[in-house]
Amino acid sequence: MIQIIPGMLQGAVSAPPSKSFSIRALVADYLAGGGSVLENLSGCEDVLFTQRALTQLRMGRPVDCGESALALHLMAPVAALQPRPIFFTAQGTLRQRPLSSLAQALHTFGAQCSPPESGFPLQVEGPLRAGEGVVDGRLGSQAMSGLLMALPLLEDDSCITLRHPVSLPYIDLTLDVMLRFGVYVEVMPASQTAGFCYRISGGQSYRPTEVTAPRDWSAAAAIMAAAAVSSAKHQGAKCVVKGLGAVHATAPDSVVIEALRSAGVLCTQMGADWEISVPHGLNPFVFDLTHAPDLAPALAALAAYALGVSLFKGAGRLKSKESSRGEALARILGQLGVTANLEGDELTVHGGKSVEPIAGAVIDSHHDHRIAMAVAIAATGAQSPVFLSGESCVAKTYPRFWDDLASLGLSIHKITP
Repeated sequence: MIQIIPGMLQGAVSAPPSKSFSIRALVADYLAGGGSVLENLSGCEDVLFTQRALTQLRMGRPVDCGESALALHLMAPVAALQPRPIFFTAQGTLRQRPLSSLAQALHTFGAQCSPPESGFPLQVEGPLRAGEGVVDGRLGSQAMSGLLMALPLLEDDSCITLRHPVSLPYIDLTLDVMLRFGVYVEVMPASQTAGFCYRISGGQSYRPTEVTAPRDWSAAAAIMAAAAVSSAKHQGAKCVVKGLGAVHATAPDSVVIEALRSAGVLCTQMGADWEISVPHGLNPFVFDLTHAPDLAPALAALAAYALGVSLFKGAGRLKSKESSRGEALARILGQLGVTANLEGDELTVHGGKSVEPIAGAVIDSHHDHRIAMAVAIAATGAQSPVFLSGESCVAKTYPRFWDDLASLGLSIHKITP
């Protein structure tokens, strides 16, 4: 458990390397037979588990994906390229996450998968078969990314029609990583649907290459939101998040800049760096989570300090994360004295009042790294110290999170039970 003492943030930190890019690059290198030069990979737990899991897959052993849903969804279609069964295991929160989208994606292209309701160990058996199929994107983008990475290695051509797409920037990131390794997929609007058609030429091969992982906008969003809360309370305070570069389509969650600006945050790009400040207070705002659900915790915590009611659309996507995030956010904000309501596909946060923790409350991270970060953001401008349990879960994606906040001036103390 830690105690977070509200305070002013100032200074600069470097955004961590992208977890999402790192995992995709590791899988692409595996498909290339190794030999690539992969620079600036994330050292987070999800990436470390992916590295070990790929070694297990190469040896034909049961594959432990840890808590990384992305590693599982990318590696299962890769495993299905072979006709032998492979067992996948999981740890922690991944054991409770739904597997139906993965099972459906595998079945669509001929691979077998044990019933998703039976959980882990999950048995996957190929061979994956080329052809045409329809994937329902409403359950997430990760299984789609796994198919996209595996199908080009088959002899014949394939075509995937993706309906009801969500998290499209993450699919764009997958295609970008594949192209860096010499594999191309043609994308076009799907006729008579609101989705896209992905035409995949068979007989392609991944080639070893040199790539450098970019910085992680999803993780940086938490630092930016905390900096905005601090600046709104301490006029003149500024923080710089270094190394992110420009907003673009293959930088998932860089749309956070749009959200911050709509809330009245001054986001100034200085080369590859971004300076964050709030000159005139925070405004309530509206944000659609359909393609950026991972931004919900950071932005909901920011909304607690906006002078009015902020609305998050697409909140139904928060159910199948490390926790049921919409419910968890409403609960922790309530413990901080902020009214938040989750109704159907919408989350509303009623800001403007003092953020004051309930006396004696210890907020639980729900073993969800982004919930823990949201608590830190809210605590930055609170009226009194905030106590958080399960804080170490941030190592899943951002091991230096607490150190980086401390370097900006936030007081964080370990409490021994």
